[in-house]
Amino acid sequence: MVSAAFAAADAPAQSMDWLAPEETIPFGIDSGLVQNTTDEAQVLFAAPVHVEGANWLRVVFEDVTLPGGPAEGESPFIRLTSALDGAVQTLNRASCLQWRNGSAYFNGDGVLVELVVPPHSAPCRLVIREARRMRNPSSRVIPAGRPTIAFPRMSPAPRGCCRSGAPVG
Repeated sequence: MVSAAFAAADAPAQSMDWLAPEETIPFGIDSGLVQNTTDEAQVLFAAPVHVEGANWLRVVFEDVTLPGGPAEGESPFIRLTSALDGAVQTLNRASCLQWRNGSAYFNGDGVLVELVVPPHSAPCRLVIREARRMRNPSSRVIPAGRPTIAFPRMSPAPRGCCRSGAPVG
């Protein structure tokens, strides 16, 4: 039984042709340098990103200036909200690096991008370079059992592990 699991791990990856190709749409939206001089956190920049016909949408940033504070709540962050289902992602300075200055894929064709800045902050800036959309033409049907959201750069489970990541034994 274990040898079958190893053989499956060695098998070539299944075709991903059911995923639609990604398209890049340039935006070039710049918040400019913004600074919160008040005593409360403020949304100092908000921009809707809408791409007609997108089933999934990812926002890519060209420049992100988010100075860090010593504690949680003292650092500016980007809040992205899906117009379709309200899903939210927040990115601070560290997570922007982890996501390579891009967001997760959101369902639908619109995302609201907000720059939330804590009180008495250093200057912040956000430049939205582009949006990347994926769409399924109506003639294509996603096979049953396939995920309905795409995750960038996922790695297969290490050898000797089943799909859940638990050791094979």
